[in-house]
Amino acid sequence: MIKTIFTSNFSRNSFLIACAVYLFTAYHSVGFYHADEHYQILEFANMRLGNSPADELPWEYKKQIRPVVQVSIAMIVIGFLEQISITNPYTQVLILRVFTVFIVLLISSFFIGKTRHLINDLYHEKIYIVSSYFLWFFPFLSSRFSSEIWSGIFFLLMISLYLEKNSRRSTTFLIGFVAAFSFLLRFQIGFALVGFLGWVFFVEKGTKQFFLKFILSFALVLVLGFFLDTWFYQVLTFSPLNYLIEFIATNNAQNYGISPWYFYFERLLTVPTLLVGIPLLISLIVFFVKNPKNMFTWILLSFLFFHSIIGHKEVRFMFPMVYILPLVLCLIFLRYIGHFKHKIVIRVVFLLFFACNFLLVILMSFKGMGRGRLVIAEYVYEHYNRKEIDVIYTSESYLFQDPSGPLTMNFYKQPNLNLIQVNNSCEISSLIENTERETLVVIELGDLKLDNCIDTHDALFLKESLPVKKEWISTLNALGFKIPKLDNMLLLYEFSSKN
Repeated sequence: MIKTIFTSNFSRNSFLIACAVYLFTAYHSVGFYHADEHYQILEFANMRLGNSPADELPWEYKKQIRPVVQVSIAMIVIGFLEQISITNPYTQVLILRVFTVFIVLLISSFFIGKTRHLINDLYHEKIYIVSSYFLWFFPFLSSRFSSEIWSGIFFLLMISLYLEKNSRRSTTFLIGFVAAFSFLLRFQIGFALVGFLGWVFFVEKGTKQFFLKFILSFALVLVLGFFLDTWFYQVLTFSPLNYLIEFIATNNAQNYGISPWYFYFERLLTVPTLLVGIPLLISLIVFFVKNPKNMFTWILLSFLFFHSIIGHKEVRFMFPMVYILPLVLCLIFLRYIGHFKHKIVIRVVFLLFFACNFLLVILMSFKGMGRGRLVIAEYVYEHYNRKEIDVIYTSESYLFQDPSGPLTMNFYKQPNLNLIQVNNSCEISSLIENTERETLVVIELGDLKLDNCIDTHDALFLKESLPVKKEWISTLNALGFKIPKLDNMLLLYEFSSKN
């Protein structure tokens, strides 16, 4: 496998640079992209390790629809770390992110090695390798200990194993095993499996022996999943069946909002930025039209089709397929767009694409997730973990509990913190005046700018939640450049006792 990964000095060096970039990003990528990444993995593991009550978990726990393979992995890692006295929850999650990064990089490199023969030009092969590591959203997505990323990367491993099955007959059992593991990480990967198996049956004309071995190993893993679910939920249960009943039979997914069928095509344009999104969307459409019998066409179209006909849609639902995009992009550029007669146009688009892409790689490598509230929470943990202290915050500057719902982040919660929620910054000022001990205040930059209730001149400023200095924002505002999203940045202050 090592020889497959490092097919040349360029691929080896690219891999090493990717390791550095991804690890740097993982270190700064504190927090989570979506709440499920935290509440349905870390909080589940935290409960089973005996650190929080089950009645404070999301409703998915009572319905027993959360697959627990990844939860079990988190339990093993966190349990081991606690045994060797690594009890800082932020360090524990950092290690889970680093673990994810190495899995993603190794499997991605394996996939590159199995598909590089499709790029029959050395120059374009280098573009393919660079794109496979450095599309701007890859480093921070690859740092996510989430079901979407883990399921998607093991699905990519399954494809890679299939591409080398002719050289190893025993690989078929492993293909089925990895496919089932990917499924138990996130059930929706089944939509991509339908496309893959449909292609093997109708186009590849797969043998009965292949399907029998695949089904046998797949079923064996599902049985193991049944026992794992039963152990975790402490009752005979099978989460895939529970999920099917809850969201398909009862149509419960409709309760989370309905989006039009073209939602994912629209988001593919806008979310990666237009300079990156337009080439990606064009490449996909051209690839589907020009390669109707290609395995990746069947996989991607099946995944897109079934997700598009389901009413509830989210951008993260597409994450399992992102690691296939560089191959599609490079194949289309090589075979069709690269031969466009107006070379100057192609070069300008190409340069803009990569310039925008690498700028975003750099920006995202320094940033915590979202607006960085767990960046603030981590700072508080590291500097105020050994004494009782008040933390005052408004409903929009919460750290551990979302005021829009009942869920509490017990995994990160510190028992030494006295959390005080107020309605506005003027109430913060009143509390500070009467405090008898040091007090931390978490406030949005926008709230601080709107009124004069809080005098921060005598306070000790500690931390911004984003990698942007508040003084820089003030300078930009003075010059007439206002970025509304930056007003949501959280600021952390320490106020000393008045007595």
